[in-house]
Amino acid sequence: MEKIRAILQYEPTTSGLRNPLRGNVQPEADACKAERAPFSGVTASWTALLKYMTMADDQNLGIGSGLVEIAALTALIGGSTAESLALGTRGACGLPWAAMSCFGSMFTLKACVSACTPAWLRETIGVRTKGSDNAVGYGRRLDKKANGRRMTGEAMGVMVEWSKDKGTPKSQDCDAFEEVYAFDEWTAGPLRSCTVLEPGQHLQAHCYMRDPQWAPVHRFQIKADWFYTFLSLAKFVEMFLLYYYGSHHIYWITGLTWAYFFVSATILQLISLGRASHSSLQSKCIDIVQGKLPNPQVIGGERKVLFDVPTNHRKSRLWSTIWAMGSVICGCSLVATYAQLSKEPVVCFHIWLAFQVLWLSLRSIFFHFARRTDDMERIITPAVTGKQRPSQLSLRLLGLSVAISKHQVLNHPRGAYSYKEDADDPTIIRDYLARGDFEFLDHLQLAHDATPGSTVKLSIVCVIGDTLLSSVAWLMGSPLTGMDLYDCCILVLRSSDKTLLVPACRVLSGRVDYGNLDPELTVPSSFLPKGVSNDGTDISWRYWIPCGGDKWAYYSTPWAMPAKQGQGIVGEKEMQVTCGDRITEELMTGKLLVSFTSVKDVEGAVAQSAAAARILKNMLLDTTIDSSGY
Repeated sequence: MEKIRAILQYEPTTSGLRNPLRGNVQPEADACKAERAPFSGVTASWTALLKYMTMADDQNLGIGSGLVEIAALTALIGGSTAESLALGTRGACGLPWAAMSCFGSMFTLKACVSACTPAWLRETIGVRTKGSDNAVGYGRRLDKKANGRRMTGEAMGVMVEWSKDKGTPKSQDCDAFEEVYAFDEWTAGPLRSCTVLEPGQHLQAHCYMRDPQWAPVHRFQIKADWFYTFLSLAKFVEMFLLYYYGSHHIYWITGLTWAYFFVSATILQLISLGRASHSSLQSKCIDIVQGKLPNPQVIGGERKVLFDVPTNHRKSRLWSTIWAMGSVICGCSLVATYAQLSKEPVVCFHIWLAFQVLWLSLRSIFFHFARRTDDMERIITPAVTGKQRPSQLSLRLLGLSVAISKHQVLNHPRGAYSYKEDADDPTIIRDYLARGDFEFLDHLQLAHDATPGSTVKLSIVCVIGDTLLSSVAWLMGSPLTGMDLYDCCILVLRSSDKTLLVPACRVLSGRVDYGNLDPELTVPSSFLPKGVSNDGTDISWRYWIPCGGDKWAYYSTPWAMPAKQGQGIVGEKEMQVTCGDRITEELMTGKLLVSFTSVKDVEGAVAQSAAAARILKNMLLDTTIDSSGY
């Protein structure tokens, strides 16, 4: 402490100014002693700084006299605390405290860059951290561009975002589907209290709720956040002293990042985005499935289901904008600080260094006592029952199934391009099924004059594919897997102003140029097993629709490159009427290049489609949420 006292009392011979700090040295030294006990790491860091710092000339402090070593140390000291505060773990009030001390500013910079960077790009540019995963998660939107966004690791679940109208989800507003590779702590905390469902175990979902004590505690915390925010105005003391003792630039550079985050925190708290807000102020909520998601060739594992989770406020565009601008300001301020320190009067350098240690200590104290924004206290997740259930439950279960289906499509051996025309909007699917009164037909009734070899015209308005059916089955706890339903589908037909729901069978046929195959690597076959991939060229869907007795109607989509054009699955179709023997005869030729060899295989797929249709019907009619299973 004698060395600290010597630094604070140091007075340059050319300044001609009396140091007003001389009379206040003892109180500051006593304060340092009081805080040193619980923060031994800060004391050790200060000792290391004194070891590296060498006294310079009366007016000049060169790079060779210790500034490089100090810069290296300040990049590490208090780094984890600064990063956590910059990521909003203590609410918006932690942002100015993250920028109070220059120590750990490199971590603050990286935290801002990581949080504002799209998740699919973080790993590529090397800014993904555990802290950013805990703050904003790590996932990608399941939209048209999802296939081009490569992610690292295995998906841990899916989320569906819904808009809310007066506190309840609106049936027509399913905003977004997201595939999650790392859940943020905002959602991971509630999920930990949910029931783990084993494969085949009937669905038991949970609902996010806050207990009655949450509101008064939250109001008190908002007041505390404002107090902490304005307490950081003590930064002006450092800026004033630096200016008073002749600082040329460092007095405003050192406060630039803090001032930006102070204003940002004030704005965030004014619009109730500083931390969790009351449910009445939120316009969105999310539903979540966490677990080992199914793929067409991989059976799904355990799962958890949680409804009505409030959206993470740190995923808002305003937070992302603040982090993006903050990364620029923080980076420029950091470079300018170390570029200007060597040009400042020595006394200014000493004042600056002493205040960095002081702010580091106070920042550590704030971090220790401030309440986490992801705190699970007063959050409960009761099980969904017949008497206690979220609104629009059946639709939201369908939304989760669609999200799982989209995940499967991206990992499907047939290629995502093969599923472009499959229905993937839960509201539209539910509406079509409702028009058909949720009655799935055993077969399509044709006119009496429809005989094998004749044609019939039908309108296909919607196709519910195998990925959605297998997703519904896994979510609801059915033993049916992706391979069981690989060639299954449900067709929504329009005939004589009626909507008909018919379980059917479909296969993806293709053409193979055997002249281009390497005989040492590939064994040519006309009966390719399920799970074979394709290159997206010359492929066609073949649909078989049962028509009662030995009659079948079938149609094929045009041979196409679906990556560039649609396959023509839906719309007005002219179908051929055939019989079981003709189907077997065609399959035995191997021209379709599928695994089926007889009409029995087609009938088996239709039976599986009908079984999946019953699960879908039970889910949409709210009859399975608290029943015993299948």
